[in-house]
Amino acid sequence: MSINLRVICATRESEHQFAVKTALGRSLRLFAYPIIELRLFSSNSIVLPKLYNIALREAESAPAVLIFIHDDVQLLDFFWPDHVIEGLRVFDVIGLAGN
Repeated sequence: MSINLRVICATRESEHQFAVKTALGRSLRLFAYPIIELRLFSSNSIVLPKLYNIALREAESAPAVLIFIHDDVQLLDFFWPDHVIEGLRVFDVIGLAGN
């Protein structure tokens, strides 16, 4: 069984600017994992709960592991997708919070 990781992110930046200006966009460009897909809400002005609910509804017809993440987060661990999958083997929900 193949596991897909769907990164859900809302940004005020355009799609192009997201990739070059935001910490998350620059980080994701470093990873060429075929199991990672991006659901980007670019040029966004809608509150996050509404967008996250859209992503949840979309997952009903296109299942994936959903990763809700802000655009100012930088992914520094090259193996983060593996760590997410490992964590989900033990727990149903995993998360990280901080500042």
